[in-house]
Amino acid sequence: MARLFVAIGLPDATRKSLSKLLPGGVPSLCKAPAERLHLTLRFIGQADESIVAETLGEVSMPENLILKIRGTGLFGSEQHPKVLWAGIEAAPELIELQRTIENRLFDSGFARESRPWKPHISLARVRHSRALSATERQRRDRTIERFLNVENPTEFPELSVDTFTLYASETLAGMLHYREAKRFSSPARVTVASA
Repeated sequence: MARLFVAIGLPDATRKSLSKLLPGGVPSLCKAPAERLHLTLRFIGQADESIVAETLGEVSMPENLILKIRGTGLFGSEQHPKVLWAGIEAAPELIELQRTIENRLFDSGFARESRPWKPHISLARVRHSRALSATERQRRDRTIERFLNVENPTEFPELSVDTFTLYASETLAGMLHYREAKRFSSPARVTVASA
């Protein structure tokens, strides 16, 4: 069994722009590689791909689903941040898609997610280490402060979405890799709407 999650993939240009919100090489700031950035709709964990795929096949994509990247934030506290993220506006169609996926999985015997869902794209994890020097800690904290002051970056166009994907998280040769297990779509293609 694989570790599974359901997500909306992002266009390459959007992932590259999001990745630029944080510089590389900052001590204890573990940036997610641009190719792995996505909007998680539901983390499932260890499960049988075929059962989950069959369950998700019953989910219909809402019409006119638009993703709007809005602002930045963190999970944890400002004194002890854990994850840095870019926010996604909680459009009614997006909330409905996530609820439908959650309900279908529950109806098929999966436990409900215990935490409330907050639409976001995780960009980095913050590791806290006593081995950091005061200079390294200050550099990390200044980087996080600048990141949190990003309001609504204009380089992110609205994204028109008509697919979601079941992914399997695998470790290959010591590297984390996301394999597309099955894509679920409505008739139109994913396109980038003009701003």
